[in-house]
Amino acid sequence: MGTCHLRLGNYEPAVKAFEQAAKLMPYDRTVQRNLRLSQEMLQREKKRPAPTRAPEPVGEAV
Repeated sequence: MGTCHLRLGNYEPAVKAFEQAAKLMPYDRTVQRNLRLSQEMLQREKKRPAPTRAPEPVGEAV
């Protein structure tokens, strides 16, 4: 599940899934790597400014 969330850009659920996997398999390098990657991507996402919307058109279109 964590890998699916990671690939879709759903970083918070990915972190949670990899944290659970890390509890079950604490020495698995792939799980540890994916957990770190998910955490890094989540931090980047939080630092990124929110997208701005294009201004609404004023008046009628011709």
